[in-house]
Amino acid sequence: MKCSILINNFNYAPYPEACLQSAVDQTHEDLEIIIVDDGSTDGSQDLIAAFAEKSARPVQAVLKENGGQASAMNKGFEVSTGDLILFLDADDYLAPDCVARVVAAWTDEMAKLHFDLAIVDKDGQSVDGRTWNAHLPHGDLRAHVLETGTVESAPTSGNVFSRRFLETIMPIPESDWRFNADAYMFNQAALAGHIGFIDQPIGFYRVHGRNGSAHTHDGKCVQRSIQRDILRERRTDDLLAGYARRVGLNYQSSALPNPFAHHPPVLFHTALYGDEFSPGGTWPAYQAATGWMLKDKHLPAFKKLVIGLWQSAALISPKGLREKLFVWGYKNGFVVSKDKMIERAQA
Repeated sequence: MKCSILINNFNYAPYPEACLQSAVDQTHEDLEIIIVDDGSTDGSQDLIAAFAEKSARPVQAVLKENGGQASAMNKGFEVSTGDLILFLDADDYLAPDCVARVVAAWTDEMAKLHFDLAIVDKDGQSVDGRTWNAHLPHGDLRAHVLETGTVESAPTSGNVFSRRFLETIMPIPESDWRFNADAYMFNQAALAGHIGFIDQPIGFYRVHGRNGSAHTHDGKCVQRSIQRDILRERRTDDLLAGYARRVGLNYQSSALPNPFAHHPPVLFHTALYGDEFSPGGTWPAYQAATGWMLKDKHLPAFKKLVIGLWQSAALISPKGLREKLFVWGYKNGFVVSKDKMIERAQA
């Protein structure tokens, strides 16, 4: 079974070399390596060209103008030929047996398989932890997605998709998914077929301070990152409704597909920057965020109490202190984000 490793890079020098080497070092023989540079201006293109020239395995380099993550993924998929597609961020890398283990675990009913990633720092040194310490969901997840409007997934570099599935949804709409384009694929995959899972880290997630999904930086909230999360959840709702209709399933649109990822960011954004996402202001946003927390059956009572106190204290505090409280909560993992992981790696 042929696998295409599609690497997307934008201004991540010098990381692409380690990423490409991990692709070249794969023990699986039937392999295609494609790297798409999305208009980098930091010398990445020279690094890629030099690596491709001396590589022990063929590397196809595609250079394009900057268009965002979806644009790079579309271009890579367009020129690929593999039965399985592994989208790999250029700052991450794979264990040598990664593809071989994915191929061995793959079954015909799968639309996607995901695996855990070990966390490393900017120099590639191991950090205690994995991107997902609990078991990632797997199997037939259609009923779960139709009920909840969400599915948990490994980050981009921990996902492998069937070409057969991707051909039904590609190309990714580039204006809507300049960022978080992996969510476009893994949410629909859960309605298209079974999800496979390898419960061991066979890839590496590099934390280096420029990870685009971080909600905090240097003690401040990153407004752009919070906005992206909110918009991603709202787009996902429309996405799932449309795909469900295509495959004959009934998805009841909620406009808030993943309340755990949606409501707290809306509250924080409203409290710090205004009411773009909550026209009624902070009080309706606070009620919604508190409501999802109380209804969540998986949150322990103690954690509900801590999160409730955190949100309440932040809401009634002066704006300067409010932001500090939000940052503290993000870095302690009160909301699903990579901030806690990034903080640990940079310690």
